[in-house]
Amino acid sequence: MFNDYGRELLRSGIIDAKAGSKESARRYFDRAVYISHDHEVLAEAWFWMSQVSDDLVEKHKALENCLAHDLRHARARRALAILDGKLKADEIIDPDHLPLAPEGLRSADAERFMCPKCGGRMSFAPDGQSLLCEYCSRNQRFTAQPGSANEKDFIIAMATARGHGKPLDQQVFHCEGCGCEFI
Repeated sequence: MFNDYGRELLRSGIIDAKAGSKESARRYFDRAVYISHDHEVLAEAWFWMSQVSDDLVEKHKALENCLAHDLRHARARRALAILDGKLKADEIIDPDHLPLAPEGLRSADAERFMCPKCGGRMSFAPDGQSLLCEYCSRNQRFTAQPGSANEKDFIIAMATARGHGKPLDQQVFHCEGCGCEFI
């Protein structure tokens, strides 16, 4: 019974928030948080509490409480990224209206690996961590360079055009040995 009442309070609060009545919506969300035991309702109530709050500290706390109840809440993650300055509000795109991709081929730079010992072709070893010469069996290991990993936040990338972009051009590789063209 209380679970349904919590959902009704949440629904009434969302209606008031969309109508612009922030104080009334805040009271509904407070009661929904107090009464409900369902994590989904609690997460939504905290998210909407952040939407009706004008204080940045209170908004930040509400978003963190929302994520405490549902770590996968995408709208809360996006709002928190905007609040923390990791994402700009003007970078957010509408996934239903994406820009058109240009037509055509783009030349790509492919690197050919040659053995420094015999000049033969080197290919990647099955372990993926070294190059192996096909003729003299020379093994050249790679070392991880510090700071080389440039990781991005998935939620932030999905809110921007980078996350929704399709391949713009086909990449064309030209073999330096035989002149063959690969797409």
